[in-house]
Amino acid sequence: MRKPRDYKSEQKALSEKALQLKERKLYQPGELVLATAADAPSAEQLAAALLSAVETTDTATKEVWRKRGVTFFQSAPRSA
Repeated sequence: MRKPRDYKSEQKALSEKALQLKERKLYQPGELVLATAADAPSAEQLAAALLSAVETTDTATKEVWRKRGVTFFQSAPRSA
C-alpha cells in the first residue's frame, strides 16, 4: 500500500525554499559589491556606472565585460 503524501509539509518546504531564494536574490548583489571592492565609490557613482552598463548597446563591450566577469568568478575564492 502506498504511503499518502503530506501536502502540507511539501507546501511548507516549497514556501521556505521560495523565501530562501528571495533572500539570496536580495543579498547577492551586496555580496558582489563587497567582493569586487565596489563599495569604495560613492553610491551615486556606483548607480551611475550600473545605469551606464544597462544602457550600453555595444555588444563587443558587453562581451568584454562578460569575459571579465567569468574570470572574476572563476578566480580563487574571496573572503566575505
